[in-house]
Amino acid sequence: MSLASVLNEEKSHICRTEVEALMNAESSPKASLLRAERESRAFVLDTPGCVIPAFAASHPSVARFRARIPKKFFCSLQRPLTEAEGLFLLLHKDRATEYDIREDHLQCEYQGIARVEQSFENFTISCDRKFRWNYFCIPVLLCYFLTSSTAWKHRDKLPVRLKRKIKLTETKTLIEEDGVMVTCHDGTFIVYRNVHYFLQPRRSKKKRDRYKKNSYGLSEKEERCGKLVFRDREASVLVMGIDSVSRANMRRNMPRTFRLLKDDLGALDFHAFNKVADNTNPNMAASLMGLTQEELKRTCQPVNTIFDGCPLIWRNFSDAGYVTVYGEDVPSVGIFHHGRFGFLREPTDYYNRPSMLASDRYIRHSGGQGGDAALCQGGAKSISVIYDYSLSVAEAFKDLPYFALYWSTGLTHTVVEWASAADEPSVEYLRKLNASGALEHTVVFLLSDHGIRFGDIRATYAGLLEERLPFFFALLPSWFRHSYPRAWESLETNTRRLVSNFDFHVTLRDILFAGYEEAAESLPPLAHGQSLFHEIPLNRTCEDASIPEHYCTCEHTHRVDASDKRLRDAADFVVEQLNRMLLDYPDCAQLNVEQRRSRRVKSPQRLTSREGKGHDSFSDLPDYTRTSALRNNTDVVQSIIAVQYSITEDQINITSSYDTIIDQSSLTSFRNRGAQLEATVRQQDNGFELTSDVSRINQFGNQSQCIEDSFYMRFCFCRELDFDLVA
Repeated sequence: MSLASVLNEEKSHICRTEVEALMNAESSPKASLLRAERESRAFVLDTPGCVIPAFAASHPSVARFRARIPKKFFCSLQRPLTEAEGLFLLLHKDRATEYDIREDHLQCEYQGIARVEQSFENFTISCDRKFRWNYFCIPVLLCYFLTSSTAWKHRDKLPVRLKRKIKLTETKTLIEEDGVMVTCHDGTFIVYRNVHYFLQPRRSKKKRDRYKKNSYGLSEKEERCGKLVFRDREASVLVMGIDSVSRANMRRNMPRTFRLLKDDLGALDFHAFNKVADNTNPNMAASLMGLTQEELKRTCQPVNTIFDGCPLIWRNFSDAGYVTVYGEDVPSVGIFHHGRFGFLREPTDYYNRPSMLASDRYIRHSGGQGGDAALCQGGAKSISVIYDYSLSVAEAFKDLPYFALYWSTGLTHTVVEWASAADEPSVEYLRKLNASGALEHTVVFLLSDHGIRFGDIRATYAGLLEERLPFFFALLPSWFRHSYPRAWESLETNTRRLVSNFDFHVTLRDILFAGYEEAAESLPPLAHGQSLFHEIPLNRTCEDASIPEHYCTCEHTHRVDASDKRLRDAADFVVEQLNRMLLDYPDCAQLNVEQRRSRRVKSPQRLTSREGKGHDSFSDLPDYTRTSALRNNTDVVQSIIAVQYSITEDQINITSSYDTIIDQSSLTSFRNRGAQLEATVRQQDNGFELTSDVSRINQFGNQSQCIEDSFYMRFCFCRELDFDLVA
């Protein structure tokens, strides 16, 4: 035996001896810490109601999805010629030489960016497809209805109006617009463009005056200075979202952000935050409205239409006097705009969408990475633009309660490793936010909508779990723990409980009414969710949390052979259901199963505690022993089958009734880009039942541009299109 082997064995023996000794001393605090650490590495969650396995970053199935070196790119090597500072636009003519132009030749002007609105009476579904140009403006109708396949093609048809040009003659210019686009040139060639955002006081003047009038406890000096007293009961709420990042991927590719949140800022890390729907919009509908997809349809979206009539919680905050803010960095795939209409009227007091649309049209680029990725807005990273906007809001309303929702998509939406590029700007943002003092009067939620939904990682079991377990952190002011000790204790407990978007919604409602402890007892219960300020039951299940079975990460699964008849029958059943629904879209081809890729069957048994069984986090599929009957329907459910399968064009049924001819070149280019779908069905009485939605886990590019239904776009293969998909 080598010396290294002897030393390793000795070290291992010492560690085992130390751990065993500590574990025998049950009253030892250190033993409890070691036990918790050991269990946390094996399980994301381990409760009587839900067990979720954990996969280490070095697990063979996911290790390759960790960026060894964080992704880096440069938006510009030059310093900006213009910057926003409060309500002023700064001009740096001394930087002209960096743009290969003499300072005395530099000419700059700015144009205000205004929103163009359409009336409710004349609202039509084609509202965003009509546009016109003239010298000074680009007016189009208000709402935004561009599908993913046409958004890039029609970037020049966005709902933005550019006002007349005004020359910049001073180094510091007061701006009265919400947003401006600056253009600099030498009289012939444009050398610089940028878009800047301004928080005009007129938009919040009424709320500020009302808040000042209702404030109490002002000293004479504070009255003279116009300073407002910020009250604990009206803490601001800041919701910052980063698209498509699981908690596991944050640990893997955003480690500095993860450590800063937990170690330095003391953020509450909710380990088992389980999404409730497929993609961004329905998950955020649950967070912001407390509605399921079906309830959303019944409430305000009977058809794909505007969201003006939907019960978004920021309206409740606005009615209570809060200033409201909503901003995103990639408008073409916004929460309420990707394949959807958005809003006819500005939904919040401050709405940066018009300026961001101008930015997307004129200065968006991929930072030299190729493709149309929205990595940069001019010389700044897209995510940094939304971070800076958030910091400006925090500074402008440090003495006035506000509710703000921000969403960043540019870096993280498509490729799992690109989350690493968000690590540095996120750390910088959090440090600035902390240094500003905003955390003393603001409840901050940092979250994602889901994990990465496409790519090779989704072919792994760990990737399936990650896609359903986005990150979710909460930062509360230091006074909260002392003012509301029971609520704080519940928050800490709930970091190790099964939680969902609906719980987040109820928690936002409680913040609005300061319902942290006793006050919450008078608030009416909501249809879904429980406030995180109150302890969630230890035996909570996905059903209790209103998490559909298809997205539930709690169930016990095990592998089955690919030839298993249940797997084949389930896949055929799902495709049959999809084909039946696609009959309403004759431009879409019918589908057949080409391959059944995953082989997992879920146990119908409800999970109980671990009963002392060990766990190897490096096995692809943990094998749990559980003995508990499924509530109320043991005799109905025999198995739940999770299926992935591919569909290739050469197997699509083309019937003569459609008189369609597809040439061989199209078939060849498409055959390797078949759809990968994922479904969960329940087997009962020798038949099957879809438990919820069907997920598309690879990208579909322009394959479905012949239809505009955001739901069926995932499954439609247009008959008359070139099937060379766009990534």
